[in-house]
Amino acid sequence: MLDVLGNPPILLKIIGVFALVIFCIRKKQPIGTAMLAGALLLGVWCRMSPRDIFISMATTMFDPTTLLLSVVVVLILILSRSLDTLEQMKRLLASFQGLVNNVRFNLIVFPALIGLLPMPGGAIFSAPMVDELGNDHALDPETKSLLNYWFRHVWEFAWPLYPSVLLISSMTSISLWTLVGYAFPLTLISTIVGYLFLLKNLPITTSSQKSPTNSTQLLAFFKEMTPVIIVIAGAITGNIGIAWLQGTLPALAAIPNGIPLILSLLISILYTWWVNKASFTTIRTIILNKSLLMLVYMIVAIFIFKEMLVDSHAVTDLSNFLAAQQIPLVVLTILIPFIVGIISGIAVAFIGTSFPVLLSVFETIHLNPNLILPYLILGFCAGFAGVLFSPLHVCLIFTREYFDADFRHMYHRLWQPTVILMLGGFSYFWLLVFFLR
Repeated sequence: MLDVLGNPPILLKIIGVFALVIFCIRKKQPIGTAMLAGALLLGVWCRMSPRDIFISMATTMFDPTTLLLSVVVVLILILSRSLDTLEQMKRLLASFQGLVNNVRFNLIVFPALIGLLPMPGGAIFSAPMVDELGNDHALDPETKSLLNYWFRHVWEFAWPLYPSVLLISSMTSISLWTLVGYAFPLTLISTIVGYLFLLKNLPITTSSQKSPTNSTQLLAFFKEMTPVIIVIAGAITGNIGIAWLQGTLPALAAIPNGIPLILSLLISILYTWWVNKASFTTIRTIILNKSLLMLVYMIVAIFIFKEMLVDSHAVTDLSNFLAAQQIPLVVLTILIPFIVGIISGIAVAFIGTSFPVLLSVFETIHLNPNLILPYLILGFCAGFAGVLFSPLHVCLIFTREYFDADFRHMYHRLWQPTVILMLGGFSYFWLLVFFLR
């Protein structure tokens, strides 16, 4: 087999492996299968023995980081499915209606509220609310589609429940809350860009009639938000508590940082089931779901791919090659994630494939440790801009179909905010570099 595959330069090997991963995704194969195929090809191409390939894969599968992230993401999906199946998300959106009379604000909030819970194709859940508001003001299908699509994703840069954010934190050993804090301005930039380019100049007439203060409705809103509040508040206070205990009792230093988030998710799930009086049949339907297994499969495969890049020495060889070509690091950090993002249409795909390469390049050129986070945020922004513009993005497909919008007209209006988002992220990157250097 080695004679057939040959031994091309490392750059061609990596391009070939990425091409195989993207090909599998475009052929509707699970991301996990695509990543495993890429990992196996890489191992064979880099002349690893079958034994070394097996050891690399087995070690990764049982690594605590892999297991911890798998548990967290599965619990997040269970919580999302519980809120959806038990119609609590629908009640949350209904309770918010009428609290604010500003139509533009509501057109942002409805998709953004759904965006708090990561779920595949989540844009379809907020589409009916956006459609109702849009019809009241004669908005065309393309406008409604873009509003629903864009604001559904503003949280993905910095919301700690998103697998993409968790994956970056796990791959880099950067504290989840440090990453969230530094990435949050991207959420603000995305929201402002969406407002300026998609919402500000729409012919919307806001009712002059003020909403009456309704404490009952406000309490209902916070009641329906309780599961999300439990997760965030529990994770933050838990991490603070563990940090304090570890400072007092060094023996507790081995406690993983993800434990408070896991406990908070469990409490939130149990609370959701209890308050909604979920039946055993409903709970079983929520848990015994193929998508949960596929999600674990995907996470394990991404980490196997990442480890294979290291064990095969591919990232080291590629980093040395790229460093020798003197390609500006900023260009690499933008280009690699953006290309993978636009081709795959999936955030975890561009993170799982491109970030290990970037991290190795950082190590090879001895990048100032204080600048690693700014470069990662730049790569995250560029990659996600590619995902937003990808025709394979499932939320884009779903929301276009729901509103029966014209794809060509949507793209004509989508490229401008996407480019401005990248420019905003680029400016924020230089600001971070200036202050953290």
